[in-house]
Amino acid sequence: MDFAQQATESFTENVAYLKDLIEKRVPFFYEHFSEFYGKGKPSPIRITNPAIDACSINLNGFNLVKPDFNGKWFAGWPIKISTTCADQCEVLRWNITTTSADGQRNTVSTEGASLTMDMPDNCSVEIEPELKLAGVDNVAENINATSMPDGIYDLHGRRIDNNQSLKPGVYIYVTDGRAKKHIIR
Repeated sequence: MDFAQQATESFTENVAYLKDLIEKRVPFFYEHFSEFYGKGKPSPIRITNPAIDACSINLNGFNLVKPDFNGKWFAGWPIKISTTCADQCEVLRWNITTTSADGQRNTVSTEGASLTMDMPDNCSVEIEPELKLAGVDNVAENINATSMPDGIYDLHGRRIDNNQSLKPGVYIYVTDGRAKKHIIR
């Protein structure tokens, strides 16, 4: 076997090893975390933020930087969620949906900008804030769109590149001197 062939095989083996390591990393973490603290098997948790540009969510001290957080958490451990919202946004309540092992779904709402709860046992949890985007109802009427070029704008009046994919949030579409608000989920 020549050097090039050996190098290719070695590289392929290393890539396969790294892929396997990455795939097993998260389950390995949860398994050892569970063993150390004696917490049993973690349950799925999903936190959705429909307006990530207007409101940031903090989960147990960590800022969530994507519109969807999919993870796992241990039964009985606290979930503490707080928010930091821009002037045009306010969290009214949290909608919490639990799905039990037999598929039964239950949704409850909790008022307020923050949420503290213990992770329930043997079920998955979905948490989504219900937001009030202040001024969104009349933001289009307050814009003098006749002086603006056609395009898409964020709530700060910055023009968005038409080729850029839009993140969830509120946008102003200006066409032929008329403005309309659009909420992207």
